[in-house]
Amino acid sequence: MIGTDQRVSMTMATKAELEAELAALRKELSQLKGLTEEAAEDAGDEAHSTIRDFVGSLRETDLEGLAKQLTDEIESAMHEKPLLTALGILVVGYALGRLR
Repeated sequence: MIGTDQRVSMTMATKAELEAELAALRKELSQLKGLTEEAAEDAGDEAHSTIRDFVGSLRETDLEGLAKQLTDEIESAMHEKPLLTALGILVVGYALGRLR
């Protein structure tokens, strides 16, 4: 007949096995952490590059042209659809007020 202590020791891992497994898991975790940090750094670099390229592609004249086009459209909307323009201004004012 096998004693209780002998049955437990047969099913449980030894301390050395557990320590070896823990060391292996720690090593794997540190490798994954390194990979994650590298991936995040690469993604940040790529985003920075994309934004830099986009901003570089915008020229001052492009922004001036867009601003002029926007003001022209707002002015024409004010004359063509005054009620709709007033409603739009009210909605924008409400939205800006809610941001506080």
